[in-house]
Amino acid sequence: MNQPQDGLRGLAKDAIIYGIADFAPRAVNFALLPLMTRFLSPKDYGILSLVQMVSSIAEILFHCGAETAFSRFYPEAKAESEKNLLLRSIYLQLILQGILGSLILSLLLPYALPILFGAEPLPFWPYGFAAIFLPLLYLTSSIALLQARMERKPKFYLWFRLATFGISILGIIYFVVVKKHGAWGSLKGQMFAAALSAVALLWIFKSQLFQKRIDWATISRSVRYGFPLFSSQASNWFFAFSDRIFIQRYRTTETVGMYQMGSNFLLPMDFLINAINFAWTPRFFHQSIGKKDYESLTRDSLKIVGAVFVGIVGYMAFLRPLITLMTFESFHIAYRIGDILAFYYATRILWCVISNGLSVHDRTGTIARVTLITGIAQVASNFFLISRFGALGAAFSTVTAGIVRTVVGGIPFVKTWPVQLPLKAFFFFCLCVTLAGGTILIIDFQSSSPWNLSALALKLAIFVGVYHASRYLGFMIPILSILPPSLRKRFKG
Repeated sequence: MNQPQDGLRGLAKDAIIYGIADFAPRAVNFALLPLMTRFLSPKDYGILSLVQMVSSIAEILFHCGAETAFSRFYPEAKAESEKNLLLRSIYLQLILQGILGSLILSLLLPYALPILFGAEPLPFWPYGFAAIFLPLLYLTSSIALLQARMERKPKFYLWFRLATFGISILGIIYFVVVKKHGAWGSLKGQMFAAALSAVALLWIFKSQLFQKRIDWATISRSVRYGFPLFSSQASNWFFAFSDRIFIQRYRTTETVGMYQMGSNFLLPMDFLINAINFAWTPRFFHQSIGKKDYESLTRDSLKIVGAVFVGIVGYMAFLRPLITLMTFESFHIAYRIGDILAFYYATRILWCVISNGLSVHDRTGTIARVTLITGIAQVASNFFLISRFGALGAAFSTVTAGIVRTVVGGIPFVKTWPVQLPLKAFFFFCLCVTLAGGTILIIDFQSSSPWNLSALALKLAIFVGVYHASRYLGFMIPILSILPPSLRKRFKG
């Protein structure tokens, strides 16, 4: 078995590769913002946001915890034949769930969409259809790419995702800019790329996938392990997308589009956390299940979380000028949404560590209960905040739910984890980051111009202060340690 390389330098290398791989295909709309905000209206962005929301329902229904089960069982497979059998079995489970789920949604969505979105519903054709079809196409590639991660083959993952990105970006430009098909053109470009990627991966993995032997006991075990995560993922859906439903009901589709634009500018934070989690999860499972190396795992996890916290503060400091540079004037106000939502990503990196820690001890039921509570908190806060404050209320609601998830999930995690955690020092660091981010938010909201030099200088000073605080408290990855030895000597010299 290819064991993941221990140490932060190996993690950083893999995280960079996964970061590029994850950023490229998912950043199609982000990279094209200077162009697309001239061809897509706020309403078009609102439609794409609602399609993404419905598509996420389909993805949850199709996956139903199978990917998490695969990650959990893969370190136990020793021989190559065992790995291939696991791959085929979970893959068949996914296909069956996808077919059944797509049939259910095709019957329900024509009636459910008007109920979800009220007076201005999302039409089933073509948008509801695309919301089902896109995740169904990507379903064929999910387990194969997950195996590449577990086998620590990030370069394969990278090149495949970059190829998908190239096809997507060409398709979207053709259908949106040349054909002027609006939101539907963006979806057609994405579906074209998804179909080609599905065919390519089926061909690449044909020797492992297309064999007769299937382990039904593995499928049964996967269903039992993953089914509690269905309610967890459904609660996560409410956590991530219920705000769009409430905005659509209390405001307009244009307001949904503005909220989506603010969310889009947090994609770099999303990509950073995804990249770290992609590279860290295999190590987390191997070190905890195989090696029982909890001491170094704890130490490195806290340093990773601290580095992400510092990155969030730095990104907040320059988010408003970035939005001003990259969007058309009608979207500039979206910086307010982005500033608030940045706080959510601090809670998200914490949840990545907490959920991994609970998963390796088979506490999927606990994860399900935590995310159910989080979903309830999200819906309740949406009801009170969005009706009064619109898109800003939605952003505050997301942050509130993220805090609830971290606190409620952190309690059983601390009790379960075998190593004592430096809770007091970490609480002080979290307080420092919160005060720094809050100060930046106030500066942005009070400043009349994104290019105010005194405001920019103050925000830069805040970022430098948080960085040094993280170094002092020991919650920061030492940058030189993750560089190759030759570069480390050059920097030290």
